[in-house]
Amino acid sequence: MNNDETQFTARFELNKRDLEAAKLLYEQIPNFYTWNGKDKEFHRRKMPGFAVGRINHVPPKIDDAYHLRILINNKNGPKRFDDIKTVEGVVHESYRDSCYTLGLLDDDKEYIHGIEKANFWCSPKYVRKLFVIMLISETCVPQPLCGNTLRRYCLYGNTLGNQLDNHVS
Repeated sequence: MNNDETQFTARFELNKRDLEAAKLLYEQIPNFYTWNGKDKEFHRRKMPGFAVGRINHVPPKIDDAYHLRILINNKNGPKRFDDIKTVEGVVHESYRDSCYTLGLLDDDKEYIHGIEKANFWCSPKYVRKLFVIMLISETCVPQPLCGNTLRRYCLYGNTLGNQLDNHVS
């Protein structure tokens, strides 16, 4: 047992010793494995099934962590950190570069998904603030993001909606 082991780094060890685990995305691990905090390792579930895991929200402003989160939700079986940044045999310098190479950032779907997820656990004020941060940080293209997603999750009341529609159109 390694005292410095976290659930995230323990997944690397799980993928090394269990070929079935290496086929799963990070978010699928809780369906088939349980985490033993005392031993700091994963154990196979006796009865696999749906289980709720947790992947913490990371705002886009925390660039490296944000892109790492995108990758772990889209790449199977990493055995070390470099595996996460590897695309078609090339180890990229950053997680962001890997995301672009995989086509995960070619449009704003990840930002739209972030707003949709934040809508479930945040106040409307925070969701609007998140949207403004995305615009200010220039990490997303305003026009596609402003469409239905903005109206659905960020606007409350016709006055604010009409004001933003005038600026966006």
